[in-house]
Amino acid sequence: MKLNFFVKNHKISDGSKIDIENEIKKLKKYHDGILDAEIHVTEEKQNFAVQITVHVKPKILVAQCSGTNLYKTVSDCVIKLERQLKKAKQKHDPTKSVNVFSTVKETLDDENNN
Repeated sequence: MKLNFFVKNHKISDGSKIDIENEIKKLKKYHDGILDAEIHVTEEKQNFAVQITVHVKPKILVAQCSGTNLYKTVSDCVIKLERQLKKAKQKHDPTKSVNVFSTVKETLDDENNN
């Protein structure tokens, strides 16, 4: 997964970048089709605004959070993205979908046999 950082009004140390990358890489276990992610960090008056955009094969998922602690704010965004990825995976999973035509055909066959 490719990660792009965009930082405004703040400098992120290499250690912080690695911690944020590790936090975002946890998202791989929720969806196989993650292509890349963009992390936008803005600091305004000791308040961090974080926006994480994840590109998944059929969609683009976005989570935004703000807070005084950068790591907590990133963690909150990752939790939001986990929920979105679970929902997207369940929605597009072909094994979970029901074929409407086959169920209608089975119902009609059952009615004709009776």
